[in-house]
Amino acid sequence: MRLWLLIAIMAIWPGSLLATELHSAALGNIFIRGETPSFTLQAKAESGYWRAHDFFGNEVGTGRFTLTGGTAEFRTQISGLGYFKLDVYLDRDTAPALQTALAILSPPQPPSRNSPFGVMTHFAKDWPTDIIPLIGKAGIGRIRDEQPWRKVEKDPGQYRFPPQLSGYVDALTAAKIDPLIELVFSNPLYDNDKTPFDESGRAAYAAYASAVAERYRGQVSSFEIWNEYNGSFCEGPCRADRPAYYTAMLKQAYRALKAANPSLIVAGGASVYFPQDYFDGLFRQGALEAMDAFVIHPYRKIPEGVEEKIADLRQMMQRHGAVKPIWATEFGDTADMRKNRDNAASYLVRMSTLLLAGGCERIYWYLLKDYQEFAGMGLLLSESDPAGRYVATPAYAAYAALIRELDGAHFIRREPSDPELRIYLFAKGQREIRVAWSTQGVKAYELHGQAALQKIDMMGNVKTVSPQGGSIQLTLDSNPIYLSTVN
Repeated sequence: MRLWLLIAIMAIWPGSLLATELHSAALGNIFIRGETPSFTLQAKAESGYWRAHDFFGNEVGTGRFTLTGGTAEFRTQISGLGYFKLDVYLDRDTAPALQTALAILSPPQPPSRNSPFGVMTHFAKDWPTDIIPLIGKAGIGRIRDEQPWRKVEKDPGQYRFPPQLSGYVDALTAAKIDPLIELVFSNPLYDNDKTPFDESGRAAYAAYASAVAERYRGQVSSFEIWNEYNGSFCEGPCRADRPAYYTAMLKQAYRALKAANPSLIVAGGASVYFPQDYFDGLFRQGALEAMDAFVIHPYRKIPEGVEEKIADLRQMMQRHGAVKPIWATEFGDTADMRKNRDNAASYLVRMSTLLLAGGCERIYWYLLKDYQEFAGMGLLLSESDPAGRYVATPAYAAYAALIRELDGAHFIRREPSDPELRIYLFAKGQREIRVAWSTQGVKAYELHGQAALQKIDMMGNVKTVSPQGGSIQLTLDSNPIYLSTVN
């Protein structure tokens, strides 16, 4: 069995320099229910013990081990699902010598045909592709990445796709993960390396888009025209009238992509936040005629309220004669990227629920792993994190549980309740699933009915709750739970 190096912390012992290392049998310390998490420890010690705590702070397991020749193997007997902190102590030390984490997930189900759940990656920026199995392991069926124009066309009219770009698409295809490809950004061959602003620049951009579509025919079925055009990624003359310049580029690229393959899905808008003036300008320019889906990046500190912004956007589209599907191709909380990882998990579930309730057809969490200045946003730690390569965060386990519950479900309504409670009803086959949480501390919630329900916590652990006197009494806080009817 291949062992993945998780931690290598150097400790100086008399007369030698010894690395204390912990190896795991699973990449990222991510295990499937039924597998017993196993580890191999190398250290200058005679004995030690491990201790594990779940996401909610409860101690869920501990055990001792003896090192022989500086090596010990141990298994963590942990019941339950989700994210777990793992501390390893040596000899009589009272402080842990090693700290990492692990995740135990339900077996992933194949994504539904129209699964909304995705995640942002940066394989085009040289991310290693060995992380790809961890996408599917969480049940995520889609990613968003790019094929940068300047890397594809280095000589006018000559389109090349180096292994850095084609290799990750091939790897995703093999893993049955559907890529949404951004067509970005400027090219030094055209318009002085500014955002395309004249006819020749727009024609060159459209030709590049067509070349990418032809190269990945059968592998890529959806493309996104630019990224955050109303934000940081618009340079040069286009800044004078972003809606007009973007729409002109969009229309030309849309025609080129549809000529290359009429079945392609073209996502347009390239918006970040909810810029009403920008939306109105796009729609007045006729942008809705040249897209199959409208893109938003609804970054915000507090998830609640995003559904109202989406409703406003849909009404605006309706006034302009065409309501397009809405794709949130990035979402997350950039206001506090180094926030408590536990809070990030709650944020992800609440925001995902609200986006789905708002009618978003696809949602892509930003980001798959910690990366550069976006440390703290990843579902996984980076490949060089001291805790280990791609070690899971609470958000990874929470996303896996969310997907398991809501993939294939459709939104019904927000249930009447105390205004400080959020109760969202979904249907999945014969099941009714409610996602419930409190926005203001701990609150009581009463659900009337005669049937028992499954109460599923944010990490995926299931408990049956039965009514007493015709109702089920529950306590809610900021960590959402799922309440599912029993088939």
